[in-house]
Amino acid sequence: MSPHPGDRVRVERADVTNEGILMPSSTSDHLVIKLDGGYNVGIDRADASIDLVTSNAYDIGGTQSDIGSGAGAEAETGSEPASSAVAFDESLPTVSLISTGGTIASTVDYRTGAVTAQFDAEDVLRAVPDLAGRANYRGRVVRNILSENMTPAVWQDLAAAVADEIRAGVDGVVVMHGTDTMQYSASALSYMLDTPVPVVFTGSQRSADRPSSDNVMNAVCAVEAATADTSGVFVCMHASTADDTCALHRGTRVRKNHTSRRDAFETIGATPVGTVDYDTETVSFNRDHAARESTELSLAPELNEDVLLLTFTPGMDIDRQTAFLTDSTPDGLIIAGTGLGHVHTEFIPTLAELVTDGVIVAMTSQCLEGRVCDRVYDTGRDLLDAGVVEAGDTLPGTAKVKLMWALANHPDPAEAMTESLAGELQARSAPWEWIDNVDGNNSSPPALPLPLPVHTTDDTGAAVTVRTADPTDATAVRRITQNTWPDRSEDDYVGSVFPEWVAADDGETAQTVIITVDSQSQPDDAHSKNQNNTDIVGVAQVCTLSETEAWIQGLRIAPTYRGRGLATILIQTLCAVARAMHATIVRGIVFSWNSASLGLLRQTGFDPGIAFRWVQPEPYETSIQTVSAANDNMPLSVRTTEDTSVEDVWSFWQTTEVKQTLDGIIIDEHESWALSTLRRDHIQRAAMTGRLITVRSNSSPGTVRGFTIRNRTYEPMGEAKAPGAEYAIAAWEPGDEAAVQSLLTAICRDATLLDSAIEHTRALVPEDVRWLSDAAITGAGMWSEPIFSMSRQLSTDVNDWIYLQLLTRHSQSLTYPYLVLLITAGKRNYQS
Repeated sequence: MSPHPGDRVRVERADVTNEGILMPSSTSDHLVIKLDGGYNVGIDRADASIDLVTSNAYDIGGTQSDIGSGAGAEAETGSEPASSAVAFDESLPTVSLISTGGTIASTVDYRTGAVTAQFDAEDVLRAVPDLAGRANYRGRVVRNILSENMTPAVWQDLAAAVADEIRAGVDGVVVMHGTDTMQYSASALSYMLDTPVPVVFTGSQRSADRPSSDNVMNAVCAVEAATADTSGVFVCMHASTADDTCALHRGTRVRKNHTSRRDAFETIGATPVGTVDYDTETVSFNRDHAARESTELSLAPELNEDVLLLTFTPGMDIDRQTAFLTDSTPDGLIIAGTGLGHVHTEFIPTLAELVTDGVIVAMTSQCLEGRVCDRVYDTGRDLLDAGVVEAGDTLPGTAKVKLMWALANHPDPAEAMTESLAGELQARSAPWEWIDNVDGNNSSPPALPLPLPVHTTDDTGAAVTVRTADPTDATAVRRITQNTWPDRSEDDYVGSVFPEWVAADDGETAQTVIITVDSQSQPDDAHSKNQNNTDIVGVAQVCTLSETEAWIQGLRIAPTYRGRGLATILIQTLCAVARAMHATIVRGIVFSWNSASLGLLRQTGFDPGIAFRWVQPEPYETSIQTVSAANDNMPLSVRTTEDTSVEDVWSFWQTTEVKQTLDGIIIDEHESWALSTLRRDHIQRAAMTGRLITVRSNSSPGTVRGFTIRNRTYEPMGEAKAPGAEYAIAAWEPGDEAAVQSLLTAICRDATLLDSAIEHTRALVPEDVRWLSDAAITGAGMWSEPIFSMSRQLSTDVNDWIYLQLLTRHSQSLTYPYLVLLITAGKRNYQS
């Protein structure tokens, strides 16, 4: 009796013996044996002997034909087997099964034992009988390809097919897809479709012929998810290596993180949207999700495929990449940068040039957790200045698909990369889900309060408090600032501006603080004793200049209280307040003669920044003299607002040496005596308000050789009897005598025409002999001393101070997991 498929057999050929289950064969020339380990082996029928070991050891579908006839395979792969028909049940939902190929829709080529994609949607029903009774099914084949062969054109066909099925009235759609590129396809459909029903991608890591195959459970769970009360595009795959639960991932937040594990797919930066219990057939949701029918169907399948994804790595040939990018000039470029979103500094000019040419350049991170923040370090700020867009915590692959869609559909593709269009951008990137799980609830983390008041002690052991300032503190502040610098003639401005500071305090963009000392054990000459027996002995303010930049100013300690560590306490508090305001860097200036303050800032974590000096070209006496003198003293062409190209000025600033020397910062446009990063919008505002002046080559009118921005007028200072005009920057390349002559002359003309009462000007230039000697050639005056800027990064170091204050103030109300997180984030082992 000849063995049949399903019998256990022993086959010998060429001194090799294989024992296992005889499988159907597609030809009469080959035998296929399923080994005990679950794998199939194909054996040439010629010269092979086969012996029956056990009849009917395994149930094989199809006709029990003789070996070698090929009939078994024909019965199994026939186009319309009777067993494939599924009766319609009006009590069940209808699910569309759309096949694109992949392992879940694959079978074995019994000539070789290889797995090939050759099932259509009807075959999936026959291959996964567990799907029966769960829904009525519609089958549709869009493609029959391996997922590595997926293309944007297939995404468009797939989106159209899904939309057709939804219009036909199905309750959900399951897309059978290969796992290698499933995350890209799920992202694409997330942008192309607004869907009122669930669209669930699923696949399998291991084919149906293997004992460890995940195809059945994934398919069953996907159908359950497709009939659940939700809408959107999801990926449904094994949640663990066990056969108990599938995870339901948002299509734009999922990533395949292992080559072969069944639980290879994970939601990045958050928990999965939900889970599907295989045994109980229940769908549970972990996070907010859109309800079924909460949106109407819409389809926007257009894509711009001219988008590149570039992963930056150390040692990358920048010249070669630059040549490729400038030659190809794509419409969009996604960069997977290092850490917070960085590339080599020498690559930034290339990106700036691409942006100038109209390319949308968006930054993502290679890290799997966290978001891009290019405001923390100098490289990041230079990238922002170059016009690179932050894509937050969008995954690099998702970002590429998103930009392809945005370029074809969104009115502002660059802005779109900063918005969450399909759940790809999270509002925050923090491990709060872990906190939630430990607490047993889904509450959001508490808002970070200002770390005020601060209670501590000074170096003498006296009790010290730092608190928010109050208008009633004005008298005390005037008293402690009466003799700030006894050996200098300058008056202290803090006493006079204090009321304005307090009036502007909002705790979000500005905060003035007062430091007090317990006066019970203090000498009788205390500066301002109040009813609480405390002395007001110091004052300071911190304000924000941009979303990430903060400024410390007006720090004063009463002379008799100096040397007790009070200034250090003030600085640490101000840095903590700045961090609570979401700043990532804080700066302050120190006059060169103030060595004590220089040392104090260094000791409290500030690094040396830039040095600058004021040049002071004198305005003309009359407007008539201005016109004639200016024409005689400006060898280059001078342009004012109405005919000045902002992009030309921005490009000049990006490449000029003065920007590198000044680290990109100039006098802030709003806050007097403060420094902030010059950005494109600052130049734009200056141009629109008549404050931007450029000098250009006569022979090439489009070539910018220098520029300046008028910030404000200021009241008489020191011995001056008349007001002056302040210019945030005077920028030219060192050694360009024609540019500096024209630029400083243009400043003189601008100040005189602005107000004939103005008798002084001041314009910031680097404290560098090259620029100072250039200015000296023109005969312009300049300040006798330089001014120094100091800066401190707030991304990590100041967290220690913030979290310590939170622990001190909220330890009774915070649960244990919160305390653990705060201590860990503070990076110190504080004792409770």
